[in-house]
Amino acid sequence: MSNPLKLNYDESTVLQNTLREYPYFQTGHLLLAKALSNTDSILFAKQLKIAATYANDRIQLLNLINLYEKNNISIKKESETHSFSTWLSLSKSPQKIERNKEKNQKNILKEFILNKKNSSTKFFKASEVANNSLKENEELITPTLAKIYFLQGHYDKAERAYQKLCLRYPKKNSLFAEKIKLIKKVKKE
Repeated sequence: MSNPLKLNYDESTVLQNTLREYPYFQTGHLLLAKALSNTDSILFAKQLKIAATYANDRIQLLNLINLYEKNNISIKKESETHSFSTWLSLSKSPQKIERNKEKNQKNILKEFILNKKNSSTKFFKASEVANNSLKENEELITPTLAKIYFLQGHYDKAERAYQKLCLRYPKKNSLFAEKIKLIKKVKKE
């Protein structure tokens, strides 16, 4: 207790056992948090939250957790108070938080306007998307699609599809040529 910088794994085990027996022992929770901090334990964050709930003065807990090892002196009280969640995020590396909301809002607004001017993205228009979906993708022509065009009576589309398939699959050229002849015969009737 006299030198919290030297707390290690053995002391943390003793403190955990003591806290099981005396769960409201405030100093024990503070020292356990420091011991877990010293050993870089994965249990540190959980214990820090518990210690913060038991601490009468959270700044005292902050000072204990952030003791400098070189000088063995504690950090001075921060110039402003923080919410509990902000304080927890500062527990590993204390930094001053900028609280000037107007300045932040102006910067965010300026950044948004600059990004809007620089962006070339268009606003979503359902009518354009619908029109684009009706356009045929020439790369997606398959024998099945050509057959569907034929069965639905879209003979011109079926003929173009089989012509493209002839170019894409030269080994099946004779099969597709027969289909094209069939389409031309049906179109004459």
